[in-house]
Amino acid sequence: MSNHDVSLSNASHYNHANYTELVPLPTIAQTPTHHFAHDENHVTITENGVTMTTTVSAAAMMTATAPLPVSPVHAFDEAAQRRLLARKTALLEQYRMYPQSADRLAQQRRHHEASHLRDAEDSDGAALSPSLLSPTDCNKTTAAYAQTVAMSPNEKGGADRHTPVAASQDLVDLFFLEGSDAVNGMSFSAYPIYGERTAAERRAAVRAVFEKYGVDMQLPASPAVLAAAPAHRQRRFRTVLPRDSVETREQYWRRLSNVYIQKGVKATMAAAANPTGSNKPAYEAEDPFYMIDLGRVVEQMARWRHELPMVRPHFAVKCNPNLAIMEVLGALGAGFDCASKDEIHLVLDNHLVDSPDDIVFANPCKQLGDLREARACGVTYVTVDNVPEMEKIGRMLPSARAIIRIKTNDAAAKCAFSTKFGAGMDDVESLLQAARQHNVEVYGVSFHVGSGNGDQSAYVSALRDSYRVFQLAAGYGFNCTVLDIGGGYPGTEPIPGSGETSFETIARAMRPVLEELFGGGDVTIISEPGRYFTAATHALAMNVFATRTLRLSDVEKENCQAFQNVVNMDEPEEYQYYVNDGLYHSFNCIVFDHAHPTLLLLNDGDGADDTAEGVANAAVDDVDSEEEGEPTVDGAPTNDSLFVSAWDRRRNLTRRPLRITTIFGPTCDSMDCILKKQPFPEMKLGDWLLAPDMGSYTTAAGCPFNGFATRRREWVSSVAL
Repeated sequence: MSNHDVSLSNASHYNHANYTELVPLPTIAQTPTHHFAHDENHVTITENGVTMTTTVSAAAMMTATAPLPVSPVHAFDEAAQRRLLARKTALLEQYRMYPQSADRLAQQRRHHEASHLRDAEDSDGAALSPSLLSPTDCNKTTAAYAQTVAMSPNEKGGADRHTPVAASQDLVDLFFLEGSDAVNGMSFSAYPIYGERTAAERRAAVRAVFEKYGVDMQLPASPAVLAAAPAHRQRRFRTVLPRDSVETREQYWRRLSNVYIQKGVKATMAAAANPTGSNKPAYEAEDPFYMIDLGRVVEQMARWRHELPMVRPHFAVKCNPNLAIMEVLGALGAGFDCASKDEIHLVLDNHLVDSPDDIVFANPCKQLGDLREARACGVTYVTVDNVPEMEKIGRMLPSARAIIRIKTNDAAAKCAFSTKFGAGMDDVESLLQAARQHNVEVYGVSFHVGSGNGDQSAYVSALRDSYRVFQLAAGYGFNCTVLDIGGGYPGTEPIPGSGETSFETIARAMRPVLEELFGGGDVTIISEPGRYFTAATHALAMNVFATRTLRLSDVEKENCQAFQNVVNMDEPEEYQYYVNDGLYHSFNCIVFDHAHPTLLLLNDGDGADDTAEGVANAAVDDVDSEEEGEPTVDGAPTNDSLFVSAWDRRRNLTRRPLRITTIFGPTCDSMDCILKKQPFPEMKLGDWLLAPDMGSYTTAAGCPFNGFATRRREWVSSVAL
């Protein structure tokens, strides 16, 4: 047994007991055809020196009609934790989920994939038929999953677009298994699941949302896997599937972009062929469109549950008030962070929560009309950070359960909030006195360290400040039972060399402090993540509809001399392109969210949009000295708008020359510019550009200025349910 297996035997994956040491996730070695088997298995459990052998059926475990009462497990009850670990181990074995060491993982999964494909063809007499709209290339059809995102990053830190799409399928499966009914009176986790639904009900609710929005639920294999399958059947496992069979997230978006571009073309052609018909599409073939990955929302919830199981997320509606995303989160048991009466009604009118208590009115400074509406709707959890607001709440919302928002160290945040919100520690006592004076019940403390804050010490410091406020409140007779750890958590993997911090790193810094200060079980811990859930859900495809060239002035040519090693400056021209989304719509995030979107060129003829060739190119890029996402050459004019993919820059050198490029949006405003005088491959009319990770603070703040907006939506899922 390896050291990894030994450590795994002594720690629970969904339990705070393993927080002091990183333990990789268990893996689904081979998924059964029917997820809930009815055959009985003998389970042996050793508890307090006594060995018990019992016969338990999977059906009884997962679908018992009358589950036994659930006994809450105290976070520091060691005996209960041992019993819980034994039961969870039995469940993992019941469903053939075996922890494995990282060095054996890839080869075993590839063997299982080849075996699955061979067995499928042998039994059906025909090869599996691929679908261009497949959720993933390594999902439950093949039972072979790519390496786990959170626990097996690549050597350079694991940029999100170089991460296998289905890397967290195991995590999603365990998330639903964890939420199953109690087994012999013992919960599967030491922490309660979110909401009242059982695992089966949650999965069914998510599937219902997918069906409502037409998310493709097929589970096919990729062309690369199918092409490799015959050789594997002949060689009988003498080799393994090539690395090219694993589709990265960037390749996933590229593949789907081509699918939906062709869909638009075919719809337009069909309408042109029958102009009097009723099948006129709601969009033109060249219109920009969003691909929205609802499966990513499920994956992110599973990841949150794994890293911070004691914290229930309340989605920040302001980040992306997309009803489909909110419905998926509601089905998964999330609460909601609302800042206005309209956001409150969006949640309640669509029945996304079981109770108004699942909403936090988290705007510290509220308008009177919003307070009246909150009172009428039964919303009582409100944040406050100043004495006049406390007096206003006491007058307008007598049933309020106030949560004091404190100021934090957000110096390292991309979007800092402490200049506008939060009470200093010196002001907390005056707030508590005002609460007593105006008969407002103080229920807890909240903080927000700012969006994109990679300083782990800021989170730890905020937690300790919150604990001090809990103690101060007790001195005024308030029994605080709510801790709100805010939002701003990253929703994508950090770009290598950017200095960004992953969500896992932040969570692992917070866990021991949460355990130390708030682990007694008497405090409800919530959060307000927005971009964490939505950042990687959206990919934008837009079309080049106009182009022109301008001769650079002598001053401009001098400013661009730093590019001479990558751009031919013998003909000092600026290439200007016009695309059909811009600063007034999706790219408003450049102004309001301090974002640097990534831009990728589609279908440039070098094969990068093909799964097999593209992933091979990615492998070459991993050893290149230039970092992905590096915005400019040293000494060159800085571009505050866009990250141009380093992959695109390198691989296009032999296909399309780099030009000094400016990219404008479609409006009549010259400020509508998303790239200004930077190297980018030469483009032509009709080319398509892809911008991944566009799900946060983009469409939420966009406007149809000049009548331009990206209205087309295509719903996809990168995980299987």
